[in-house]
Amino acid sequence: MLTRYVFFEGQALTDADSFCQQINQELLPLWQAMPGNTGVRLTFAETRDADAPEILMVLAVDYPDHATLDASLASPHRYLTRDHSAAVLARLFSGRVHHHVTRSGS
Repeated sequence: MLTRYVFFEGQALTDADSFCQQINQELLPLWQAMPGNTGVRLTFAETRDADAPEILMVLAVDYPDHATLDASLASPHRYLTRDHSAAVLARLFSGRVHHHVTRSGS
């Protein structure tokens, strides 16, 4: 299994409750609809080490293999999601977004 993590490093441009609510309402359903995924998790920051980067939110999307992940990232839904996410995040978030793919198992 592969997990594609999306780290949102930065600050919310609104209060934490409003940020979480708007992300859950406007973006989470789109992310959950990514083709081929086997699970979507969204977590919001609570605390961090004093010297750690400020990660506001982490999105984790599971895929069974690289072929399914690649197909999902090439899908029309991904481009719709990316464009809509950028518009929503522009009004809610200041920072950078980076992606990491990990595999589970040995």
